[in-house]
Amino acid sequence: MMTADEAKALKPDIILLDVIIKGYNITGDEICKEIKSREDYIKILLVSGEENLHDLANKCSADGYLPKPFDIKSLKVLIADGAD
Repeated sequence: MMTADEAKALKPDIILLDVIIKGYNITGDEICKEIKSREDYIKILLVSGEENLHDLANKCSADGYLPKPFDIKSLKVLIADGAD
């Protein structure tokens, strides 16, 4: 699993993070919360088929969310808008 420090070192423009990550004991929204608590300038979009995705994104301070399935145009719009 990527830590907040590793994310900071990579200097990503944006992180796309699924809520359910097979093989991990931690969820994507928990990872988002950890990263945002330490590196709030890193943009994070949650992507998932979870029904409560809006609530999960708000609770972990994600910059946006995209329900699955999604098309690439929707993703591009969120990124172009700064994931606000």
